[in-house]
Amino acid sequence: MNETNRNQGFTLIEVLVAVVILGLAYVAVLQNFSVSLRNLARVERAVTTDLEEALLFEQELAILDRGEETAAATGRIYLQGAQLTLVEITSRDRSFKTLRIIRTGDNR
Repeated sequence: MNETNRNQGFTLIEVLVAVVILGLAYVAVLQNFSVSLRNLARVERAVTTDLEEALLFEQELAILDRGEETAAATGRIYLQGAQLTLVEITSRDRSFKTLRIIRTGDNR
């Protein structure tokens, strides 16, 4: 056998080593995708919960706009002037706050 025939291809061990290296890289990439999908699901649940809470707070503010009382949204006077009062409205769980301008003498 001459020298040129022996150096024409890969040995079985070289091919197996290459397959093992590619397999390990593939496992690492798939694990990264799995972790990313779990994080995306967790973030989506958190955003959905925050949006639901914000919607409830908006509904409570709408009730206050109609002049009805609600125990869920409470307010304290933030600043009071001669004609206007600035009231801080806080949600029940204190996760949302807003400021509302009310004319002095209004009941809402």
